[in-house]
Amino acid sequence: MRDDAVTDDVPAADPLPADGALAEQLRGRLAELRRELRLGEEQLAGLARQEAVLRQQLLQVAGAVQVLTELVGEPAPGARVAPQQPGPPPRRVVVG
Repeated sequence: MRDDAVTDDVPAADPLPADGALAEQLRGRLAELRRELRLGEEQLAGLARQEAVLRQQLLQVAGAVQVLTELVGEPAPGARVAPQQPGPPPRRVVVG
């Protein structure tokens, strides 16, 4: 990020005199704030990248859970299972 990017949309003000302790303090503080802004923006971009990676990993895990759930024959979490209709009682086979 350019150092002057922060002030692009701020109307120009009367510049401070080139000399003087106050002007020097303000310039120092401005440089410090610009560094903090740049570091914060970099950190935010890094967090956005981490979020994208984590979302992708969660999608992959959710897909694997769905496939394995179907393979083992379990209903999916939150799925409604239709109640079983009562049928005839099981037959007993008598041998002998």
